Amino acid sequence: MLICEVLNLNNPYPSEQNNHGLFVVVKCNGKIYRTKTVWRDVNPIWNNAFIFNDKISYDDVEITFTLYDDVLPEVKLREDTIRTKNGIFFGECCEIMVKCYSIEIMQLGEKDRLIKNVKYLKDELQITKKDNNKLTEEVSDLKERAAYIKRELEFFVNSLK
Repeated sequence: MLICEVLNLNNPYPSEQNNHGLFVVVKCNGKIYRTKTVWRDVNPIWNNAFIFNDKISYDDVEITFTLYDDVLPEVKLREDTIRTKNGIFFGECCEIMVKCYSIEIMQLGEKDRLIKNVKYLKDELQITKKDNNKLTEEVSDLKERAAYIKRELEFFVNSLK
């Protein structure tokens, strides 16, 4: 899922300062969204967020931003394209401040499956710890036996001399 926020316009051109109402069109992977129109404002602030909820990866995707005047919607005032890097872009595109970021949301049922997997792994870890403790005890016993046998051999060798 990709969330794209259109925030505001920085440094409007003198020709744009006389516009009646500015809006931005956002295009990505064939989907098109439009911000609300901000009327008669030299520094428009949109603060609109759009969700691209396709089942594709948004790690590296192109997003196009186009600025229009509501009175002449067929005339593009500005247009530019950005490319997300690892699903993230924060900054300006044709002097329109934007934030784009991808997020993963669990599907229903995935949480239960994930909890079962975590429980299974915890159980496996406990079994492994018990096996490890048991092996540690066995190694300790073997070391004690080896030390006992070594002492007995040393006693036997010394008695032969």
